[in-house]
Amino acid sequence: MIWIIVIFPLIFVFVNWSGKVRFYQMKRGEGMYKAVVMEYRKERMSMNSDETKIPYPYVQIEGFNSPLTKLKYASSGSKPFEIGERIDVFFNEGVLYYWNAYENGWLKFLPAKWDFWNKNKSINA
Repeated sequence: MIWIIVIFPLIFVFVNWSGKVRFYQMKRGEGMYKAVVMEYRKERMSMNSDETKIPYPYVQIEGFNSPLTKLKYASSGSKPFEIGERIDVFFNEGVLYYWNAYENGWLKFLPAKWDFWNKNKSINA
């Protein structure tokens, strides 16, 4: 029974760490843009089969005459940004992501690369 108390938190941390490493690999070499949060639209979560809807921010990228673009960054029920707030974003394979997605809460303490003990390598290299 005690091993469950130890193993599950370790698996949870490892899965989130793995997500952070993949996210930093995605944003490596991508350009950072400024965007303004224009509105929120409630949409069904992509990995959820029920009718739960959460608010997704829609942004307009500064310097481009573009339509509102869905930002792939949502929190269950809360709105992480204020309307009119300027945020950093990047494109990867046609999807718009929040630049600092893994720099909030306890996730900011996880290393952004697997070989975190090697201080000579840059995260963005």
